[in-house]
Amino acid sequence: MTLGLRPLDTGPLLMARTLEHVCLLSLGLIAHSVQRTDFSLGVSHLG
Repeated sequence: MTLGLRPLDTGPLLMARTLEHVCLLSLGLIAHSVQRTDFSLGVSHLG
């Protein structure tokens, strides 16, 4: 069985902490939204 997802290299292990925080933020926004869940988070690469 496959979910159709593919791995994505996001850089060094230090980046994992940032990605985990973004996930927690988005889950918190969804969990505490009353009627609106139509948002997105953007990421800019400054390098």
